[in-house]
Amino acid sequence: MLRKRINFLCTTKQLSRKELVQGLITVPHLSNILLGRYQLAKDLAVQFSSRLGVSTEYLLDANTITEAQKSNLEILVKQTISNQRIESFESVIPETDNSLYVEFISNLCKACFYYMEEDMSNYHRIVDNYLSFYLPVFANDEELMENPLIQKAILYFQILSNEGQFHYTLTLEYLTRLLELVSNDISCFLPLQVLYIEILGLLEQYSEAKKKLDSLFRVANHMKKKEYFSKLYLADCRLSFQLRHYDEAWKLSIFAQTYIKFSDNKKKDYLSLIHYQYVILLQKKEYKKAIDLLNQLDSLYVKDENLQSIYFCGIFASQKRWAKLQKRLGLINEQLLTEDQQMQVNIFHALVLYKKNFLDDAKLLAEDSLFYFEKKRQRVFLMPLYLLMAKIEEKQKKYKQANKYNKKIIHLLQS
Repeated sequence: MLRKRINFLCTTKQLSRKELVQGLITVPHLSNILLGRYQLAKDLAVQFSSRLGVSTEYLLDANTITEAQKSNLEILVKQTISNQRIESFESVIPETDNSLYVEFISNLCKACFYYMEEDMSNYHRIVDNYLSFYLPVFANDEELMENPLIQKAILYFQILSNEGQFHYTLTLEYLTRLLELVSNDISCFLPLQVLYIEILGLLEQYSEAKKKLDSLFRVANHMKKKEYFSKLYLADCRLSFQLRHYDEAWKLSIFAQTYIKFSDNKKKDYLSLIHYQYVILLQKKEYKKAIDLLNQLDSLYVKDENLQSIYFCGIFASQKRWAKLQKRLGLINEQLLTEDQQMQVNIFHALVLYKKNFLDDAKLLAEDSLFYFEKKRQRVFLMPLYLLMAKIEEKQKKYKQANKYNKKIIHLLQS
């Protein structure tokens, strides 16, 4: 662990080993210390820590971990994988710890937490400044990779990372490996299975997804795990929506709503419920019901003016009420948007620009969103984008390109 930490600190400080030991010991002597052949003496640790800008204990205790710390890490990893809301996460879990074992797992969990909260700025900060160095280092250490806790933390991070990059087949591979490790822990096993089902749906493997979901319902029912029923019904609702069984999807969303009161993450489940009910109502052109639904966002669980405005923009775009759409876009604080929300807003801006005949500007925004949602395989946004791109190309007399998008529209309708 000491060797990993000193290599990391030397890299971040842009300090060579020769510069680190200059006037103290030889480079070969340092290599022997880092290989564990000699112990790091306290006087050397004082000198090294001064040059590296850290405390002496940060070097001397790099290899240590107490039983209490191990126990706390097991709880942390379990809470992270099971998607439990961890209050005051940032203050409870420090990003630096004298024990590298504790520090590494804590940063993995913290990155996962930021990803799930859609705080991509902090997520990328930890990944770029810390995990990009340590992940390959730990992954190449066979002895450490035999540790189940490190395996679980790394696998869950890889699952979220690959899902975020739309590498869904690879996400399933990591999920399969992690599911084997947590098969006896229902609090981790069920949420991971729900995610597995969602990925199968994105890969259009609906039959397999439905089989897994039916099996999960039986498990949850047998174990009387009411807190998972909202998530399972929401997953079933999503599958039915993807298959365009809108009435069935709506019925399942009502079942999910019934069980949200038992959920261990009411806000997240409630947001998912609102989203699925909203897109179902839009597909059925039941706009008044959709507006009534959006007024519920000021409830106990959710108060998000940006989210509410984005949903209203979707209604106005569907109704072709361009003036109302443009006015609502003006209420959105784009600095606070997640990447997914920004791409949705880009679609609405592109529609307004198209109606004003600013075709090149509309095309530029639409293409950005199209690239994003094609990777995410979200057909609910692909249809309006293909329609818009086909109209723009036709207006610009690029009929071959327009025909390409018309074929994509037909493929979506037939799939």
